[in-house]
Amino acid sequence: MAIIKLEKLQCVKTEDRRRDQTYIEVKNHGQVTRVFGPRAMQAGDEVLLEGLSYEMNDLVLYVWDEDHGQGALYNPDDRLGFHRPSLEPGTRIADFTEDGAEYHLTYTVS
Repeated sequence: MAIIKLEKLQCVKTEDRRRDQTYIEVKNHGQVTRVFGPRAMQAGDEVLLEGLSYEMNDLVLYVWDEDHGQGALYNPDDRLGFHRPSLEPGTRIADFTEDGAEYHLTYTVS
């Protein structure tokens, strides 16, 4: 079974004017888990994601900007994108560019 290790998250452009309250969710085996954040990030910020490794089984990565919750009627959280990692071994960069943001998530598959 392939293992994915999340390496780092880079913010190039925020969804909000100055800062996002960024978090990452992983959907694996049908279960969604918040694995990072929320953390204030602005353009130029980079955070190392240490210790975030998962067995891959239909895995999906999501990056969000936290506002008032995913189900909120007023100003809900903004999904900045999702990515289904390849099972091929190697290091890759996933781009999250929805809602005007630009984030890059580096990960390694082994």
